[in-house]
Amino acid sequence: MKNIRRYLGLTLLMLAVVAMSSCIKENLSETNKSESATVTLRVNESRSDLTSPAKDNEGIKTLRVIVVDKSTNLVEFNFKQDYRGEANPLTQKTITFMGMTTGEKDFYVVANEESIGWDGSTLTVGENPGSGFLTKVLKNVRNYFPKARRDIGTDGLPITGYLNTTIQEGVKEQTITINAYHAVAKISMSFINNTGSNILIDKLLLGQFIADKTFLFGQNGTVPDGTVYDTHSFERQGEGATIYPGDYESVEHNKHLLEFYVCETAADPQTYTVAMESTASGISINEPKQFLSTSDIQRNNWIQVIATINRSSVGVTISFGWEVQPWGTEEIDVPSFD
Repeated sequence: MKNIRRYLGLTLLMLAVVAMSSCIKENLSETNKSESATVTLRVNESRSDLTSPAKDNEGIKTLRVIVVDKSTNLVEFNFKQDYRGEANPLTQKTITFMGMTTGEKDFYVVANEESIGWDGSTLTVGENPGSGFLTKVLKNVRNYFPKARRDIGTDGLPITGYLNTTIQEGVKEQTITINAYHAVAKISMSFINNTGSNILIDKLLLGQFIADKTFLFGQNGTVPDGTVYDTHSFERQGEGATIYPGDYESVEHNKHLLEFYVCETAADPQTYTVAMESTASGISINEPKQFLSTSDIQRNNWIQVIATINRSSVGVTISFGWEVQPWGTEEIDVPSFD
């Protein structure tokens, strides 16, 4: 199996500061609430050298932070903010909580909850979220994913993180780092077109690897019990996507021409197939071809696929190479996979 590398997509930096003024005022009792917390969300740019900005709509559009006090198992804070009117992609945000009690806390972070059909407002302050909240399963996620890049402009992508930590009494400044990750995987297709003709893609057909449920928070690559997989197809909209003659290195247009997002899966590798219909081009490449040989597709990974299209005496054929990269890495160096 190909070794799948993971990458920190987002980082939450939390600073617990005594007597700091607050930009968020919660209606809470002042008893034992001499501590406050400043929460700074930093979205890393998905590159190890941090020199390239995050892609549009892959960052934070809305943000929810839920804090549960472990001594009572009750929600102490449930903060939600909509940043969709700000610069996109949003790469850093500071949130200040005032009056947080000391002691052991669970911090739950969900960005862009709308993109996955979850509503965190149902967890009200003073409510017990239940022991199974960290392993919460989202059902019917096929209503939301897979999703093409063209379709994430409004709600973005789900991003989640969790940390159990202690807010210490008497410490004036306390730094807490929470790692958060995209809760979906990204698949992109770049093309080498050796046919000498433009190829207009009318439809992209995905094999039976589209999951019907997923965990809200990552569970070390596992998927929910009883996950069922189905097929999916993306239809051409407007002028659609055209593959120009040449390869993705000399023809920039062909690089990452098709991009879409899926929930993590643990399907049969033989189901990881794609096919394309190109009736407008008079070229048939609609036989499903396997593009990946690993047994799973994990969240926060970017699967970069190279599709090579050749014309021969027997017709037009397509073959694939693939590589799993940290989300956002631009390098494409893939082994052949036929």
